Amino acid sequence: AGLENQIRIIPNPAKDEFLLVAPFTGLSDGQLEIYRIDGQFVRSLPVTASETTVDISTFTPGVYIVKVELNGVTFTRRLIKH
Repeated sequence: AGLENQIRIIPNPAKDEFLLVAPFTGLSDGQLEIYRIDGQFVRSLPVTASETTVDISTFTPGVYIVKVELNGVTFTRRLIKH
């Protein structure tokens, strides 16, 4: 148990956007990257607060990998876009 269990993607599956919820207390630099299931990079954006809204309305439906780096620790989550 630790930071990883506190990172959530809501809702999942998502349609037009999702909310990344992360324990951001005392964290200074965060980065979120999204990849298609085949590994192709789609987009990235900074994580600067405990809640980050991510627009995925232009993504094609399917499974994506959301990679979050907070304070040098990397977490990955599967995201389903419908």
